[in-house]
Amino acid sequence: MTPTLKEIIEKCDKLRILEKRHVTDSSCELVFSDDKSKNLNDVFTDILGFAVKPMWRKPSGYDKRLTRKFGGIQQHQQLFAKKFDTVTIVAMFRPWQGRTHVTVKLAILDNADIEKKYTISDALRTALMRFFTAINEILSEIIEKLSNN
Repeated sequence: MTPTLKEIIEKCDKLRILEKRHVTDSSCELVFSDDKSKNLNDVFTDILGFAVKPMWRKPSGYDKRLTRKFGGIQQHQQLFAKKFDTVTIVAMFRPWQGRTHVTVKLAILDNADIEKKYTISDALRTALMRFFTAINEILSEIIEKLSNN
């Protein structure tokens, strides 16, 4: 069963959330004292499994795609993610400079949006085709002139 954001926040409440920011049905930010980070790892491992991007590992293309709408993920940050039937839940751990606090960005993403391939518009495709056709014609003329000399 897919947990709701409210259920996840309730599990985090026992770790003493210092601040809740931008709470909606599909995303929020929670601020914790950094001394709670081990316990936070345990809570999110229970909900979402092990981190898909541990702290200090370079983010993969998939990590970047999951977090793009929320400012991305950096090498010093940690990412949990679990795909459910129609949604993927992500938790991004963002330690503060000085390691005094950690912000956890939670989001519920629609799987259809994640799996969309980025495609170029028809107008851009047409413009690119014209451009490369023109370049090809110019190169052909140059080659012909060079071969005649």
